[in-house]
Amino acid sequence: MTSQSPTSGSDPTDAYSDAWASIAHLVAEEGMSWSGRERNRMFLSLGNGKFVDASSVTDTDFIQDGRALGLLDWDADGQVDMLLRNRNAPRLRLLRNRAAPDAHWLQIQLVGGGQSNRDAIGARVTAELADREIVRSLRGGEGFLSQSSKTLFFGLGETEEVVSVLVRWPDGTEERFGIAQVDQRYRLVQGTSVAETIALKPPQRLVAQEQIPPSKPNLGRIVLISKLPMEEFPIPSFDNPQRKVKDLLGRPTLINFWSTTCAACLEEFDEFYQKRGKLNRRGLQIVTMLTDDASKHDFARKILKGVNMDALAGYAPQETVNAMQILVEEVLGRTVDMPLPVSLLLDERGQLVEIHVGKIRVSTLLRDLGIINRMDPTNPSASALSFGRRLAFADRSFTKMAERFRQARLPKLADYYQALEGRFDPQKPNDH
Repeated sequence: MTSQSPTSGSDPTDAYSDAWASIAHLVAEEGMSWSGRERNRMFLSLGNGKFVDASSVTDTDFIQDGRALGLLDWDADGQVDMLLRNRNAPRLRLLRNRAAPDAHWLQIQLVGGGQSNRDAIGARVTAELADREIVRSLRGGEGFLSQSSKTLFFGLGETEEVVSVLVRWPDGTEERFGIAQVDQRYRLVQGTSVAETIALKPPQRLVAQEQIPPSKPNLGRIVLISKLPMEEFPIPSFDNPQRKVKDLLGRPTLINFWSTTCAACLEEFDEFYQKRGKLNRRGLQIVTMLTDDASKHDFARKILKGVNMDALAGYAPQETVNAMQILVEEVLGRTVDMPLPVSLLLDERGQLVEIHVGKIRVSTLLRDLGIINRMDPTNPSASALSFGRRLAFADRSFTKMAERFRQARLPKLADYYQALEGRFDPQKPNDH
């Protein structure tokens, strides 16, 4: 973690830059929280420029990952309630204010006119009491990603009378309003000088319901914005343990990771077999990669022979599975749960253009193969597969990928991707 921001304008040290990069990676790719598990803090003004920590006594010191705060009178009792927005569950928490039920209050709603905006954003309201003044300003947004109620709240304590209310409107004019009695909500319209009483209506009673946990997103088909080269990616076959993607260039390739215990994988094989004629006419070669251990190899080959998919069949030792995981995380981030089957669709140059998590719809695959066969293989963009969405090409950091492969003890892949750094800049001619 970084202990503090630089105090001078000099360039940051490598350690400082690396620390920020690590934090950004944890938050963006691994689902960690920025300053998570830090208790909320509420500070009570003493009226003399000093504050006291009242977090515990007000029951606001939740350890959830808080994000935003909104103030409102939810239950129409004149007291200020709070809505807390969290990053984690519960995402929304209502805190009703029951601290001083006998204290007096005043609520003001403003309507601008003339040269002022209708919402009167920017107005300054002063409640003039016999012994003091209370000032509030109306803001359009307050705090981080927050917008409180546009009603202005004035806590009066034991004071039972308001001398007057002075409004300085956004256009700079001032106007004074008389207040008949406290413990009321008033609407002040610019230019009228008359405070209109608004009846308070308690909200409908909240009814507790069973919480339904969110379902995991179905990733399905993921199109890359920019193609990802894979020529040196290992795809050992049963006959050639040294086989790589570059040995199968010239035709689009589907690398399919599967298991003999995966029902969805076997169903997918049946569909591939039923549509094999159409897939062959698109020029697709399917490379199945078994993720089971060696004891299942013979059984797996019998399954593949039964659906005519044994010619290019291979197996995925742990290093191949790790390499696949790094490639997928480069595209989707590190928080992705990938149940089998997982398929990687490559163009004729061995460049990754699509990732499929779960069963593939063969009709979708056939459509995409038609597009891939018409794409310029020398163009690093794969946006043609996104069907009209506006996408900006962004050159990825192959250096960071190389570091991941080195950490996984895959030095050959690390060297391969390190050598690609800068070669796919869209502003430069692409010689790959």
